[in-house]
Amino acid sequence: DRAKDITNELSNGKKIQHAFVGIQMVSLTPEFARQNNEDPNAPTIIPEIDGAIVVRVMPKSPAAESGIRRFDIIQAIDGTNVKSAKEVQAIVDKAKVGQTVNMKVVRGAADSKPIEIPVKTGDLTKMREVESSAKESNK
Repeated sequence: DRAKDITNELSNGKKIQHAFVGIQMVSLTPEFARQNNEDPNAPTIIPEIDGAIVVRVMPKSPAAESGIRRFDIIQAIDGTNVKSAKEVQAIVDKAKVGQTVNMKVVRGAADSKPIEIPVKTGDLTKMREVESSAKESNK
């Protein structure tokens, strides 16, 4: 269905918008957290839970502007539990540009109460255009 919609939009001369929030993440499992926590050089202690752990927040991205931080653990989006980075990506991919997605995140210790952070999705295409023009002007 999505492919048909994109084909129709392209044939009508429209640009395709792609929603994004501006994070890099990896799937988090209790085993992954345990391995990290046993490493004396680990940058942080990670709660031993399932979810997607944020490893990077892109500057000036929707996630950065909403207060998402490195090492936040995303456990749900809009009430749907997520156990992997792939699941988070799938939900964001289905969102529309400008739509607010509510991320339930754990920040800090495993016994920390999850917090809800609303993130208004941006347009990845526009972000790439801005980055491209910035690189060109720096030459």
